[in-house]
Amino acid sequence: MLKSKRVLAGILSLLVAGAALGGCQKEETAEPQSEAASQSGTSSQTAGEEKPDLKALVGYHSGMDYNTYPVSKYLEEKTGYHVTYDTLPADKPDDKLNAIMASGADYDFIIYRNKQLYANYAQQGALTDLEPLVEKYGPNITKNISKESFDNFRIGGKYYMIPSMNVNLLKGKETTGKTTISSSVIIRQDILEKLGASIPKTIDEFTALLQRIKDEDPNQQGAKNIPLVAGNSFGTDFMGMGLGGAFGIATSWVDQNGKLVPREELPGFKEYIRYLKELYSKGLLDKEAPANAANTTKEKFTSGRAFAFIDGWWDFPALLDAFKKTQPGAEITFLPALSGKLGKAAFGTSSYENAIDTFLMIPHSSQHAEDVIKYVNLKLDEEIFKGMVLGEEGVDYTVKDGAYYPILPAFMNDRGNANEYTTGVTKSYSIYWQARVHKDENLFKAFHQLNGDYMDMLVVDPISRLPIEISAQLAQEQTVVNDLTNQFIVQSVTGDFSDETYQAFLEQWKSQGGDDIIKKVNDWYATAKK
Repeated sequence: MLKSKRVLAGILSLLVAGAALGGCQKEETAEPQSEAASQSGTSSQTAGEEKPDLKALVGYHSGMDYNTYPVSKYLEEKTGYHVTYDTLPADKPDDKLNAIMASGADYDFIIYRNKQLYANYAQQGALTDLEPLVEKYGPNITKNISKESFDNFRIGGKYYMIPSMNVNLLKGKETTGKTTISSSVIIRQDILEKLGASIPKTIDEFTALLQRIKDEDPNQQGAKNIPLVAGNSFGTDFMGMGLGGAFGIATSWVDQNGKLVPREELPGFKEYIRYLKELYSKGLLDKEAPANAANTTKEKFTSGRAFAFIDGWWDFPALLDAFKKTQPGAEITFLPALSGKLGKAAFGTSSYENAIDTFLMIPHSSQHAEDVIKYVNLKLDEEIFKGMVLGEEGVDYTVKDGAYYPILPAFMNDRGNANEYTTGVTKSYSIYWQARVHKDENLFKAFHQLNGDYMDMLVVDPISRLPIEISAQLAQEQTVVNDLTNQFIVQSVTGDFSDETYQAFLEQWKSQGGDDIIKKVNDWYATAKK
């Protein structure tokens, strides 16, 4: 994929030049079609003036036709803009998008998720500078999307995207670096109660519980009994999902005396490996973990073999459905983050970029850039936005005690995929969004446990505001060192581990990108602190 990007980048740099000249001329001579457009969120054209049809390119969503989905018709009725959608393929969508951008294909806007591609296109001059247009035509945009959010995605001092942010969905605030807690260790609560044990809060209590599961085999699995099952990326998975805090490595970077230090250099990193190695050697961690695929871990858990594994809140209904067939009466719950001698309980979020769901960008070749911004501005009118994501009260949803509940199946039929149309969100989105998790009692319970009961355990990485201009420069090196870290942990847990093997790993980590990452991150941090 990276090779395709490099090849296409050369083509793109040549092909966008002519489009860029035409686009610049258009921007310089264009005047707002209506003075009211810059003052109101309800009209973008003078009375009776025809609005152009817009053409959009979007990501693949299985089983969905963007052009016939009810949200498309709703938006056309409310905004007056007809949008025709083309969809990228499910297979290698990045490569296809690169080819489309290189060809100068006629799209007015693109909704996508790959932020690395955004940075590439912006640096190559293939996108429209949105700041002047947003200032002129987007009062609803600037009202709902903070300057800080836009600043984080500037390339060369300009921003070329409108982000649709995930938010602190339970507390109803913009993330400002935080995302929701998505996953943690899930345990069999019914087995815990059978043992008469309590929910562990420390790493030592968790270890003792796993030992009891192995020794007492409360689910009567015999040789198949697995206290903790994990997949082949367990080395890095556990760090941010509840165990890393006990070793002071819940986040990828730690501020030490004003300097950011990667967790690979922290004492807790070695202790974390020793801990996992102990679990593995005692048979508390699945011996097959290095070979386990995601489906394998889930099967081992829902079949009754495993007491604990990592998963997300969205999977609770499916897990419980599976248990009905294999382990009737099974109950599950999330563990809180665990504390230890080297650190406090923490769920880590490593990047502000994780708070982006999708983003909108306008190719420089678009002939309707102003109208795209006017369209987005209309979509962020509070009433239009509410109808877009919730539908019609009494038909698609009801309101009870200030909370939104879906009317099924109408809500899922009419608005289940509404998030695919968001181009920025209003401040109320976090409240509206919860209609989705209210569709199933177990789903809401799981979501609320992580993002209500445990939300105070969420710790934001010091590099959560690292500008995309810098993170894009480091993306390839970051991928390399992340892979090295996981490989080293897994190899150390299942094989040899010593101070010598650790030093050899650290030297390799630094030489293959770590040193460059440390320098660039700290150069930015020195400025960001001011």
